[in-house]
Amino acid sequence: MKIFPTIELFADSFIVIFLGVMIFYAIQLNKKLKILHLNKKDVEQAIDKFDQAVQKTEKGIYHLKNLAETTEKNLAQAIQQAQILKDELSFMNEKGEKIANMLDDKIRAGRSAKDQTDFSQDIQNDAVENTVQDIQKYSNTSSVLTLNEKMNYKARPRVSKAEDALKKALKSIRS
Repeated sequence: MKIFPTIELFADSFIVIFLGVMIFYAIQLNKKLKILHLNKKDVEQAIDKFDQAVQKTEKGIYHLKNLAETTEKNLAQAIQQAQILKDELSFMNEKGEKIANMLDDKIRAGRSAKDQTDFSQDIQNDAVENTVQDIQKYSNTSSVLTLNEKMNYKARPRVSKAEDALKKALKSIRS
């Protein structure tokens, strides 16, 4: 019968040791829970601030996404308009080169039909006429030219022959 009292004593002491360890851990847990409970307000404030920061970030991301989409659309429109303008300018450049070549050919043909000296004389006469008209325009006297100069001066139309040839060439191109 001596076996049972030692087993009982051993079991009781085992239970007492485990209860002591449990009480020790319960006390430690209670201290940590008190600290956590005291810091609960700080933790809640930190969580609220974090939540507000996350919400602001989400709004910022949404705003940036909308801004990027709007910018993308505007950029696509600008690129499309630039492409249209580029095409129009290319077309106008081609047509302008063709017209310039045609005018150049017509002017050369007109010059070859006439003596080169007559053409240079026409240019000189036009320059003299324009100079005289400018002097008369800006002069206080009614007549700058003397009677002799007026009689020797050839009355010419206001349009020079080169301008007249240019107008004719443009008319022929339009028709």
